[in-house]
Amino acid sequence: MFPVALLSLKLPENPTKFSNHFSNLVEIYSAVGLTTKIFVSVEINSKFPFSLIQKIISLYYNTASYANQHMNAIITPIRSDLEILSNEKEIAVFYVQDQTSEKNVELLNKVNETRKQNSFPLVSFRKLDLIKLSYTIYSIQKKMWEECKFTDEFIPPNSLSGIVIGGTFDRLHTGHRALLTMACYLSSEHILIGLTTWKLIEKKEFSSFIEPYETRSENLLKFIYSVSPKLKPEIVPLEDPFGPSITSDNIQGIIVSEETQKGAEEINRIRKEKNLKILEIFVIDFVLQLGGQNRKTKLSSSTLRKEEWKRSFSSLTENPFSFSSIGENPFTNLTQNQNN
Repeated sequence: MFPVALLSLKLPENPTKFSNHFSNLVEIYSAVGLTTKIFVSVEINSKFPFSLIQKIISLYYNTASYANQHMNAIITPIRSDLEILSNEKEIAVFYVQDQTSEKNVELLNKVNETRKQNSFPLVSFRKLDLIKLSYTIYSIQKKMWEECKFTDEFIPPNSLSGIVIGGTFDRLHTGHRALLTMACYLSSEHILIGLTTWKLIEKKEFSSFIEPYETRSENLLKFIYSVSPKLKPEIVPLEDPFGPSITSDNIQGIIVSEETQKGAEEINRIRKEKNLKILEIFVIDFVLQLGGQNRKTKLSSSTLRKEEWKRSFSSLTENPFSFSSIGENPFTNLTQNQNN
């Protein structure tokens, strides 16, 4: 079994140096060996504009996915190295670029004393052996960063006591993780999540491949607790487009993607009619991922479901008498989804 690890990254204080930082990020991620899960702690200046911070988080997730599409990365701008290493029992490896640094040695000694007292396995250093990658990758990453647009709006971390967010969250991918991480960044106490039930998803593309409600709920809770263990997430079934966002008086903000921004505006219209406080809308503007042949693409759950369907269909054609691996007749699924 591959280890659970921590990768500690420090963002330059000067934004003019971000371009080089992000162009080298693929190299850093690629140096990380295979892991079951990797925490990536990122020191971000909380005085940066919100638009800049959310773009940074998005780029960290997208680059991790590009370097290793199977990397289970949890980017946290909230937790310190000390807090993660002391409290995450599964962590076995601490990736650093300088093992001899007095600061790193002191940190690891302190952490392992705590872990020993808690009967946790001890953590060991592992050096990042960086391998120079192609110039094309560097130039594309650099260009992706330079294309980012920012506003001057300053929103401090943990500035709202309650945030609401809704969705299907099937196969928790980088886009979902960026949304949820920013929800954790903004909220000081409570995250209310409306999670779609079958009633809202039965007509989605390849819907029979959507993970069960219980699986999606469990994955959400695990992820949020990994990013910010102090928060109190509440997951409620979402059976209509609005759910608790138009009834709860314990929320002050809503996190959405560009595609769902109009839905948030409609939510505020309804809340106003009900004399509820208008929610502050936070739009997470995703950076597109690099796809095949260096094309920029957007990852979606439907794409992942389609890939799984193709694998299942391919397996069936090789062995037409074996339906057990997919649970349903894929020819039926195909007909249903074409009609949808």
